[in-house]
Amino acid sequence: WIDDSSTLETIRVFKRIFPESYVMVMTCDSIKESEYEEVMKTGVGDFFIKPISSQKVLLHLKKGLKQRNLLLQKNRLEQELNQIKTTRGSLR
Repeated sequence: WIDDSSTLETIRVFKRIFPESYVMVMTCDSIKESEYEEVMKTGVGDFFIKPISSQKVLLHLKKGLKQRNLLLQKNRLEQELNQIKTTRGSLR
């Protein structure tokens, strides 16, 4: 699958549309270091080669959800700050 550039492009597009998403990739194929780097540059948060225990997958899912929640909170706070700045600027 790693040779399929459409897979990597799909991940890039998905991350562009949903930047707060945490993408995990799982494969049963071994890959070269350069391929791993290429996958990770697309915005993938975790990359697994099977077999992997369900416990590890759950731990990484929790990590991904926490990261997503922090990003969403950061975005919300930035919006609130910009709104405050805009309001203050219009009061002057």
